[in-house]
Amino acid sequence: MAQTTTAASARAATVWLDSTSGGSLVDISGSTTSIEPDFGLDLGEYRVFQDRWPHQLDGGRTASITLNVVYSTTAAEGWAILRDWWLATNPGARTLDWYAPDPTAGSDHFSCEVRIESLRHTLAAGDGGPVVVTARLVPDGTISRTVVT
Repeated sequence: MAQTTTAASARAATVWLDSTSGGSLVDISGSTTSIEPDFGLDLGEYRVFQDRWPHQLDGGRTASITLNVVYSTTAAEGWAILRDWWLATNPGARTLDWYAPDPTAGSDHFSCEVRIESLRHTLAAGDGGPVVVTARLVPDGTISRTVVT
């Protein structure tokens, strides 16, 4: 197999998140260090008589998205949006969009409604680097993919 000549860099990826439930999308790329979508399928295993090997049936789709953002003190950045969302009386679902590898023509644009499952960070006294907050988001419904035109 020939070596690929079309490898993509993630440096220009963009991440957009609702600032409030039903609000407008905010570009949080400037405070986001990574987005890790994990797409899966529920599989159902079965065996038939006289067959030593199991077979698989496709079931529903599953996904989770891990979002890492820098803990910052600015209100419109990722940490503040995630924090206020988690602290809300009724957190609800919010829209998450991301463009990979960047928002230019030919790139992938993913969009979905997500709910915040967990939010964590570590504050270590001896650590001189920035604090990174990890949010685990779970889609509430379909994840759509379109190609940027």
